[in-house]
Amino acid sequence: MHAHTLLQTPSRIQHLFIHMTTISSAAGKAFAEKFVTQFAAGFKENNHTVTLRGLLADKLSWDWSDDTKGSGTPADITGIFAKSPGSE
Repeated sequence: MHAHTLLQTPSRIQHLFIHMTTISSAAGKAFAEKFVTQFAAGFKENNHTVTLRGLLADKLSWDWSDDTKGSGTPADITGIFAKSPGSE
């Protein structure tokens, strides 16, 4: 690959920023507040699958401090939540 080709090829990070959806600060704050409220609500009846519907991306990855690591769908991660202490 020639040097001029490298300069013309956007990096993965540049590609992500170019195609990133932008939202206003107010919309971001509203989404964050809704997510936190709905996440907390999921513990009451152990139903994060319901309470987080529409708030998670189609594909997720996680790497938590307790060494829980993985990737998958919203159903995969909410399944982990369902088995966690505080949800049972």
